[in-house]
Amino acid sequence: MPLRPKKATLSSSLHQRLLTAADAIDGKRDTYCASTKQANAWLSVELHSPGTGVGIVAIHNRIDTTALCNRAAKGNANKWRKPLCKGDFHAWLSLFEVWVGDHPGDVSSSAVRCGDDFSDVEAGVGPFTTDCEGADGKFVTLRYLGGARYLTIAEMQIFEEPLSPPPSLPPSPRPPPAVPSPVPPPNAPPYVMPTLDEFFGVFKDASIAATDLSQGEWCFANYGFVGCGHSSFQAAGDALLAHASDDEHEHGN
Repeated sequence: MPLRPKKATLSSSLHQRLLTAADAIDGKRDTYCASTKQANAWLSVELHSPGTGVGIVAIHNRIDTTALCNRAAKGNANKWRKPLCKGDFHAWLSLFEVWVGDHPGDVSSSAVRCGDDFSDVEAGVGPFTTDCEGADGKFVTLRYLGGARYLTIAEMQIFEEPLSPPPSLPPSPRPPPAVPSPVPPPNAPPYVMPTLDEFFGVFKDASIAATDLSQGEWCFANYGFVGCGHSSFQAAGDALLAHASDDEHEHGN
């Protein structure tokens, strides 16, 4: 998101009313600012919202040509423009650097220097960008490096450092592995639930035959299993054990 500029200041002004620092922040590509010819010329832009991290700074070079510049400089009233039309003025932008600081032209040790030097920007009008990576300050300064020349550009745009995305949630835990169903042994016959008649018929040849109890109930036992016609297994089992004990006593005698 572009940061709204409050005011711009040049290290020196070529004209009091034209080609001013304000022309570098008016949002137009066909208006230009211009300093006098000097070494280390600078343009500083004051931000409306200091304390907001500065991200990308874009410098737009002039879009006019030498012919258009000379045409605008015709006549004695505009003769002060003529030095701006000499040579390839697009190349004047190189070298430059960008700083974020606390006052106009601030390149002190407390200011933050953004990105790297630009040494080869004469190929066009740009924009040429550098990243300030969230540097915090009230002023953003474009500063020329090298020999004396005019600082003349079309526009300086400043963008807010984008907010970092929130941390992603940890992935959901994996469900426990499914427990496989027991596999019957190979060639095992399928299990068929016996009928009641089949179940009780198992005990016909038991070692202890079915016994007629005093209450007319019958029970049987085979290999530790007890089956009765009564709902109470405990009572039938006790009776069966008592009967078996009597038989054993008689055979022992």
